[in-house]
Amino acid sequence: MPEILHGPQYVLGRAVLNMTSYSAQAAGFAFGGVLVVTLGTRGALWVATVVSLAAVVVLGFGLRPRPARLVATGSALRQTWRTNGLLLRTRAIRGLLLSHWLPVTLAIGAEALFVPYAAGHGGASLASAMFWAIAAGNFAGDLLVGRFVGPVLQERLSFWLALLLGAPLLCFLAQPNVAVASALCFLSASGASYHLGLQLRFLSVVPASVRAQAFGLIYSGIPAMQGMVLALAGALAELMSPVTVIVVFALASGVSSLLLAPHLRVSSPA
Repeated sequence: MPEILHGPQYVLGRAVLNMTSYSAQAAGFAFGGVLVVTLGTRGALWVATVVSLAAVVVLGFGLRPRPARLVATGSALRQTWRTNGLLLRTRAIRGLLLSHWLPVTLAIGAEALFVPYAAGHGGASLASAMFWAIAAGNFAGDLLVGRFVGPVLQERLSFWLALLLGAPLLCFLAQPNVAVASALCFLSASGASYHLGLQLRFLSVVPASVRAQAFGLIYSGIPAMQGMVLALAGALAELMSPVTVIVVFALASGVSSLLLAPHLRVSSPA
């Protein structure tokens, strides 16, 4: 994407890419629910398998090959570890990587408790409204920040939007009904747009020759950390109530944003 879109266009392109993903996620929740009702769980999983295989075919034949910026010398695995090590040892890059990873993945930890929370407030199936609100909030945040906020203000808002990820979830202490909880989830998810303000800075500090791997490290690190956080949330749920675990991860997200403030703010050190 940085080779096709330049400067602010890249940030807008990233926002559009994310919004496409969030829209597909919301549609997938709705379609998946219909499949479970009509075909049952096993049937829905088989349909998901077929659709995923079809996606592989589309990607395989639909994307135009582009030349690699960097050709590995020797083992590709060693080259990957060597470059990742270089990126993580560079303070400015490491700070921006952690800024991409921690606030959002820690907030996602709360999602692991949506089903048991909804079960205690009207029925487990109501959790679908909370998951839909997350996808809708992600979409709305990227739409507003990516399309209607200029690059300078995007950077200035990064820190505050990162704090927004955890702040609304603290209201779960009041144990709101699912409708109010869904609104809180929407507000929280809209804060994920904070990453748009980090994109141009990340491009500026990463050498062009390893840019593709640097972005690969960002977007592979997020689901990797998300998996670890969700596993931790499940373990904590064995010891604490759903509300307590949700608030713990909301606080953790906020604390991580405060600790990473030097990198989330415009005055991030180079």
